[in-house]
Amino acid sequence: MNHLVMSRLEGLRKSLLGMYEANSTMSSSSKGKEREQFINLFLSNVLPLPYRFGTGDITDFNSRRSGQADVVVEYPFLPSVPSIGGDVRLYLAESVAAVVEVKSDVAGQWEEAVQTAKNIKILERNLGSFTREMHGGSISYTSRGVTVSGMTLDGRMAPPGTRAGIEFGPDGMKILGQKVDPTLPIPVFAVGYRGWKNIETIKARLSETDIDGVLILDNDGLFVSSHRYGGILATGSPALWAFICCLHVATKELSKISTNPLTYATQ
Repeated sequence: MNHLVMSRLEGLRKSLLGMYEANSTMSSSSKGKEREQFINLFLSNVLPLPYRFGTGDITDFNSRRSGQADVVVEYPFLPSVPSIGGDVRLYLAESVAAVVEVKSDVAGQWEEAVQTAKNIKILERNLGSFTREMHGGSISYTSRGVTVSGMTLDGRMAPPGTRAGIEFGPDGMKILGQKVDPTLPIPVFAVGYRGWKNIETIKARLSETDIDGVLILDNDGLFVSSHRYGGILATGSPALWAFICCLHVATKELSKISTNPLTYATQ
């Protein structure tokens, strides 16, 4: 463990909690600062350029919409639509790398986060052809088929009771026993300044939802990710680092994409 990194992360965690505590006695109109502080103090300084961060609704080419998402991490290769005189944007589903729902108390506001994740997961990305990075290699999807290259798979990485390697069957492709979803739904993470105090409780709650990971900043830090992001359980300063790593993977999942935003005007 790198104690320099962990010490810096612990300072960040305490700073975020300190700002939250400072605003917790303010009026309800001031409490939206939690999201803004999480973006400005943390996300925008942790993830490298050229990602952009904002808030707003996400829509797909079928005109379905998510409702307002707290924090949208936007890919740099597609446009989004700003509002006039405001900071709320309308995002194309293909342009969204990940969504982070930021809650004062994730346990008390859990159903809100779950519903937002449901609304986001039904959105379709009209990706055309794309390349997804996985296990040190890549999977390329085109109209001609699927190409897998460069992966080095260790059977010990497979979950208990599953097979190692790459499998093709009637249910699609599996890698290390886990189904690979070619639709690549938008990743959704939930962050709470406060929340559950037991990591097993978070794990149980997460398994029942479409959310891909939960981070709680209080209680010295707790993080749980879904199977899509390795099923990580982390406590203390490594919890914040595990969240950063999962978000990094989420933003790097699509390394190449070919899509046509004109479909939003012609269908």
